[in-house]
Amino acid sequence: MAENPEAASGTTTSQNDQQPTEIEVDGEKVSLQDAVTALKNKAEWQKQYTLRDQELAGERKRVNNLLEKAIDASQQPEAPPAPAPDPVEDREAFEAYQNKRQADTIAQAEAKAREIAGQAERRVMQSQHAERLVKENVAMAERYCDTNLPDLSPQERQAVVRELGSLGGPQHGTLDKQSNVFVYNEKAVEKATRMVDSIHGRTIAQAQASARQEGLTGRTQGQSAANAALPARPPADATISDKVGYLNSLPQSQQSAAVQGMDADEISQLIAQNRQNQMRNG
Repeated sequence: MAENPEAASGTTTSQNDQQPTEIEVDGEKVSLQDAVTALKNKAEWQKQYTLRDQELAGERKRVNNLLEKAIDASQQPEAPPAPAPDPVEDREAFEAYQNKRQADTIAQAEAKAREIAGQAERRVMQSQHAERLVKENVAMAERYCDTNLPDLSPQERQAVVRELGSLGGPQHGTLDKQSNVFVYNEKAVEKATRMVDSIHGRTIAQAQASARQEGLTGRTQGQSAANAALPARPPADATISDKVGYLNSLPQSQQSAAVQGMDADEISQLIAQNRQNQMRNG
């Protein structure tokens, strides 16, 4: 009896449809295609890893053989110097031998002298380079003080340079690898001036005085009388303009307390913001 091709085809199709496309591993379903791909990748990785291990082992063997050869050579006793010719039997050869020894000794001495002279010259050049960089650092600090703090005393200028030498880090400059000298920038000099107590204290006092003139620690135009009711504190999400206006409206004692814990930079920022408010309101 002949088989029915259509029936056979339908049976094959039904069997293919029933084949699973996922498997469960540790309670998690994984695609069969992903599992096969992962297995192939693992096999390829293991193959590459094995080849790499073999290459490394061969390289280690070559290096080890080379080291053993070098060590063996180092253990060989030095060949004794050739004996000098007999001055009686072969006077000419003896004189040539002596002249060669003398020439070799002179050549070695000259080579050693050139080496020592080269080392000394390099040290001198390195020292000069380092000295030049140090002078440039000091000159830059002097220029900064002349421009921004012209009233400093000689002792305070020396203190700035001294504090400058204690700074480091990429924000303050770069290290010159040739001389091992740190090359400072102006930001470092500015930081050094704040590290000198007398300069820092004077800067704070000047900033506070400027703040009083601007109205941040004194009365401003149109300020309420001292016995007037205090204004309500603005909320945290109030505008900067409202907060500066609130500070301006406080009595002098409260304004002084407000800036007492600030440094010169913070006070300067408040002064600048107050000026902007006055320009907008003017």
